[in-house]
Amino acid sequence: MFRALIYAFLGIIVLTAIRMFTGIVSKGVGDMFESSSRPEGKPDLPKGGPLKRDPVCGTYIPADNSVRKVVNGETLYFCSPACRDKYLV
Repeated sequence: MFRALIYAFLGIIVLTAIRMFTGIVSKGVGDMFESSSRPEGKPDLPKGGPLKRDPVCGTYIPADNSVRKVVNGETLYFCSPACRDKYLV
């Protein structure tokens, strides 16, 4: 019984070490290919422009895909017409 527990414990340790090694190797290979495909000096920006925070529900949405409303000279960005209507009420 005790021997079976020792073997199970050692098996878990060996499998963990193997998974860790393969994770490190796959991350290194992935980073190598990713860095060669990204242009130098350009940060990753979200598609649709900079993110804006909805003042009603607090979600962040791309400025290009948002519902806009100018209130007191300030442009506000909403995730949906429902949030816009809640803000105006």
